[in-house]
Amino acid sequence: MDPRLRERIEVETLHEVLSEIDCYALLGLPADAPQDAVEGAFRAVSRRLHPDRLSVGASPEFKIQANAVFRAIGEAHRTLRDPETRAAYDAERKAGAVRLAEESRRAVAAEAQVRADPSRAAKTPRADAFWRRGLQAFHAGDAASAVMQIGFAIQLEPDNAVFQDYLARARQAVAERKAAPKA
Repeated sequence: MDPRLRERIEVETLHEVLSEIDCYALLGLPADAPQDAVEGAFRAVSRRLHPDRLSVGASPEFKIQANAVFRAIGEAHRTLRDPETRAAYDAERKAGAVRLAEESRRAVAAEAQVRADPSRAAKTPRADAFWRRGLQAFHAGDAASAVMQIGFAIQLEPDNAVFQDYLARARQAVAERKAAPKA
């Protein structure tokens, strides 16, 4: 069979089942594929099914289908290339979802933003006040004050992993300071 015809049939078929096919299938990957396989799979599929390549001389309807399939392939790539987004998708997929919900995508992005800027880790205004003072003390080298302020923040948000991480680091700094020989 002519490769161009095979690719057009593939696009038309994918378009028909687009709402039923998951991100892994769109990229031709098994669900347990290693993280580093995602980029190569995306490049191979996107090269093969790129609408600019397939739409030459095609009907307007086929061009619409090819673009829709390509957008879905791009979405699958964005979902699977980031380990945190992939983990959120895998959890939703186990519950029967085919695509990552926009709400989950925003939550993953917000978590990444907190990792990049820990000053945004607090979820409540009261915890934020203690957290900011604790973070300021931590960066100023006042580990004992940081322990106290972050401890107050943790009382308000006990499940905050960023708070817990910084509290452990501040406590470690206090312990090291106590263990250091006096000059």
